[in-house]
Amino acid sequence: MAKEETARMEMHILNKLYRQTNIGEDYIPFHDILQGLKPHERSMKTAKDAVKNLHKKALVEFHKNSDCISLHRKNVQEIERILREYNGL
Repeated sequence: MAKEETARMEMHILNKLYRQTNIGEDYIPFHDILQGLKPHERSMKTAKDAVKNLHKKALVEFHKNSDCISLHRKNVQEIERILREYNGL
């Protein structure tokens, strides 16, 4: 169940950053990632695990001592492909 929650959180993070065009130096504070989720889905532990996984896959970048994140500027096409697949487009 934890892996499934982490995977859902990863897709939420990618969707949010992509919709807001937070790419490269255009980043948002990490705690803003949980906005837009239902209260029972807001788990900081799950969000941190998801961001670590996305960073290992080179899909997100950290800024300001890991307090802010953005999409990795060199992998935007890969992120678009993942989101199209996830959203069924």
